[in-house]
Amino acid sequence: MLLIKKTSKKETKNIKLIFDAELLARVEKYCSFGGIEINDFFAQAAEYIFRKDKEFKKFEAEQSKK
Repeated sequence: MLLIKKTSKKETKNIKLIFDAELLARVEKYCSFGGIEINDFFAQAAEYIFRKDKEFKKFEAEQSKK
């Protein structure tokens, strides 16, 4: 079951990443397998982390009170 889905385009910014070559090859293979863009992969992976990381959620909530 594919965990990453195609998404509609949102406002984007370009960034440059330096990646481990083997890891990037796996990411690219996953994107090819799922017919998704690499930016969807990274955006949804980041959203997953933000949803699951309780410590970060707490940090964010504290920051928004300031």
